[in-house]
Amino acid sequence: MSNSSNSFDELVAPSEPVTYVLIHGGYERGGSFHKVARILKEANQTVYTPDLPPNEDSPATLADISMRVYRDYVVDLLQKIGRPVVLLGHSLGGLTISAAAEVAPELVRDLVYLSALMIPPGDTVEAFRKRFYGPTAAITDARDDRTVTEDGQLASMGPSGAREHFFLCCSLEDTREGYARLRPQPQKVYYEPQEHTYERWGKIRRTYIVALQDRGLPPPLSAFMLETVGADRVEIIDADHSSYLSAPRRLAKALLAVGALPVKG
Repeated sequence: MSNSSNSFDELVAPSEPVTYVLIHGGYERGGSFHKVARILKEANQTVYTPDLPPNEDSPATLADISMRVYRDYVVDLLQKIGRPVVLLGHSLGGLTISAAAEVAPELVRDLVYLSALMIPPGDTVEAFRKRFYGPTAAITDARDDRTVTEDGQLASMGPSGAREHFFLCCSLEDTREGYARLRPQPQKVYYEPQEHTYERWGKIRRTYIVALQDRGLPPPLSAFMLETVGADRVEIIDADHSSYLSAPRRLAKALLAVGALPVKG
């Protein structure tokens, strides 16, 4: 495992262009990545930042959402791209990229977990968090800042909770824009056992990016995931949960470093 310091200078692009697919987390949309996507494109990289379902390309409704719906949508995109990509998942998106990589490992050259859930095969987010925080732990640290529907199926994040857990280091403008993009998050995915395996997903090189100021997925929880699951590389950046808004250049450099790695045989 290699650790990189938080010293970020000029960007160095891979010798050959790389395709990046950036998968957003819970409550979010693909547009959240607009700053880091622009930097990567200026470095002559190809970038996709899809909205996960529900969206205009999917018939799924909020009530239909499961991890398999997310997974199948990403796998379909990877098949359309048709070449191995660097697949990043942010926060809840970590579950999505693990699931997609299990189905189509030949289309993923590297996995990047950005302040993301990286949990063992067969586990659920609920069970994993309780092993770390204790038996009374909720599925999220933001439980007091959310509004949950009576049936427990959907949660919405309020402005104070979003600022605290998502946009702590962001400018006021970025916080307002980021909050405007948020949407209700189906809760079912937090309780579903993960179907990836070490035989398929586990063979793909993994980089984990820890954000030191993260209150959405605190560094101690990231450390527990790294101890439990493991990663080939660890990057550390001084940013909040939404580093793609608060530290896009530093994040872009970390992603370009992944793209510059030799393709794993």
